[in-house]
Amino acid sequence: MNKKIIATGLSIAIGSTMLITTAFANTSAASGYDTYKSAIKNTLVAKNLTENADITIKDNGNVIASANNAAKLGIDNKTASGSATINAGGQTNTIETYNQDGQSIIKSSDSTAYKVISKDQRKKDFKNNKAENEGINSTKLKDGEMLLDALVGNLQNYVTLDNKADGSKEVSVQLSDSQLPAVVNAAASIVVKNAANGNERIGQGKGETAFAKNVIESMPKLVDNIRVDNVSVKAQIDKDNNIVNQVIEVTVSGKDANGADHTVTANINMNLSQFNNTTPDQIDLTGKQVKSLTSHNEDIQK
Repeated sequence: MNKKIIATGLSIAIGSTMLITTAFANTSAASGYDTYKSAIKNTLVAKNLTENADITIKDNGNVIASANNAAKLGIDNKTASGSATINAGGQTNTIETYNQDGQSIIKSSDSTAYKVISKDQRKKDFKNNKAENEGINSTKLKDGEMLLDALVGNLQNYVTLDNKADGSKEVSVQLSDSQLPAVVNAAASIVVKNAANGNERIGQGKGETAFAKNVIESMPKLVDNIRVDNVSVKAQIDKDNNIVNQVIEVTVSGKDANGADHTVTANINMNLSQFNNTTPDQIDLTGKQVKSLTSHNEDIQK
């Protein structure tokens, strides 16, 4: 299963989640937003951290996919390690990843080989995708915040801030369909439709595994009457202004190509810890089956 599958297999609801929460993180009119944005920026500049996330996706109340991701990020020296377990279509797959010695290493539970992308190939991939890999300068960031402020409008009024006695804080927001501006639902519709189309194309790929196809087939493909019904975000911020827990739930509804109604709910529970005190694991490839990949986009199952 390649990186595209991991990124898009759960994207129907997650895409909408990121659309909404990115807007929350970049608006600045209310104290809740200010607090949340400040904590996000402070968390992102941590040199190292440990992340654990659980994701559950339901369709009409039934769990159709779940995932658990545990990662150690060494941002200061560009190292990382992680393990993601995905359950979908009645099957389970675990993917290990490592960034070490300038290489990317990937190992799937349904493959015997460790797939390696070399330092030189990573540089080549970076150059080929230069436009999307360029950093965001301060001018672009300010322009983006102004645009998002305009799009979000009065949503900032729904954010609450609770200052705790121990110096920690809790930021939360609960939004229903009627509270969301039309532009948000329009954008969500585009995200969901593109995700469904992308998954369909990937599922038809000759190099995909049975598990990858099961992931795609388990996801409802919404094509009409798509709307965001509910958005709930709750973030716990410690006294050092780091986000230590964030729970996001988004509900999207719509119809598939056959006219059947679907209500898809994604719940993401993420914990962050060990700020500037995390050391990523490393893998010793001695004696292991190793296969070199020619690109990040190559199917790791081939």
